[in-house]
Amino acid sequence: MSDFSDVGAFHAHFGLATDGPPTESDRTTRDARLRFILAEVRELAEAYGYVLTYTLAPPAPNHAIDLACVARELVDVAYVVLGTARFHRLPWARIFRSVHRANMRKVR
Repeated sequence: MSDFSDVGAFHAHFGLATDGPPTESDRTTRDARLRFILAEVRELAEAYGYVLTYTLAPPAPNHAIDLACVARELVDVAYVVLGTARFHRLPWARIFRSVHRANMRKVR
């Protein structure tokens, strides 16, 4: 399996619908996912010894979601994360499997 498939298995484990054609998510889900990503970045900053603070202002009420742009930016984030792991010469596959196993044991 790939990392992406493993995350899909995790989502299925918790009943999160993530299969099917590309689609926009509702505002509540978008907010939650973005805050989740930012929380992980904050934890990474703390692991490096930094303190990260940020302010997340809501989008304009009539802001249209550009799903193609969202897709590109998510891949860019993943690319930078994987590149950072490579700079540290981390055994990504082994670490990912360990984190995946721990996540699959979680109870919601």
